[in-house]
Amino acid sequence: GALRQRETLAEHAGMLAASPVDGTVTTMRGEVLERLEDLDPGTGEPRRCRLRLALEDPPGALLLASLDAGIPGRPGERVELTGAFRAPRPPSNPGGYDGLTWALRQGLLGSLSVGGPDGVRILGPAEGALAGLRRLRERLHGRILARFASPEAELLDALLLGIREPLDQTLSDAFLETGTVHYLAISGSHIVILLGALSLFLRLTPLGFRARAGVLILAAAFYAALVGFQAPVARSALTASLAAAASLFGRPRAAWNALCAAAIAIGLYDPSQTFRPGFQLSFLAVAGILLLFAPLKARLEARLHPR
Repeated sequence: GALRQRETLAEHAGMLAASPVDGTVTTMRGEVLERLEDLDPGTGEPRRCRLRLALEDPPGALLLASLDAGIPGRPGERVELTGAFRAPRPPSNPGGYDGLTWALRQGLLGSLSVGGPDGVRILGPAEGALAGLRRLRERLHGRILARFASPEAELLDALLLGIREPLDQTLSDAFLETGTVHYLAISGSHIVILLGALSLFLRLTPLGFRARAGVLILAAAFYAALVGFQAPVARSALTASLAAAASLFGRPRAAWNALCAAAIAIGLYDPSQTFRPGFQLSFLAVAGILLLFAPLKARLEARLHPR
């Protein structure tokens, strides 16, 4: 993972060196990975939106584009954007925000400011299973918005699909003040609830034990891919899949082994994840639970049932 990270950083540094000059108008093509809308603080209406694109040239690089909220461009679509390019910048003051280092770790080439509808051209749906899942997520997002009123629709978007923008600021602050804001981010608890409910349903079917374990593995992988393989989701999906695989092959479950295997797999696939707080906090939290659960349980049992 360290060797791959070193090679990735070197490649990305070369991409940055060959990128357009800061401030020039350029045209770029890529697949829309995510669409985030910025709301007007006064009216609550979308005013601008940001697109995160996987560029076709150079391949593997990401781009952030800023454009009007009414302009098309949805996840899973190929688009051609024309606008003013802005390269990531190092900190202007010591200890300040280091946009260049952040861009290197994110694989980000820079940002593009699109002036209007003339700067966007839709090229059709992108190819591949992941692009299809992004379009499915977008369709589910649209159905939730059509069937539920605000702010319930935005809350369901966050809880089910991991889409937190637009989310009512008052509602978001309420979760923050009560210490439950982590429920708005797709995490391990969502995977546990999903697989737990599915496991109960599968017990009502004629499927055998091994077949049910296989379905749970596929469901964990599908949901993790649907919400974008965020670190907490990937960690939970991998550990749950390993636990199901242990049952599938008649092997004992080892929580520490599953957690470490998930960390190694994510670190090998995307070494930059190890530098992100989400990855670190997710694995440290679960490690803390595994480490403290047994002694805390023994102490509580001793107090509740003294001999």
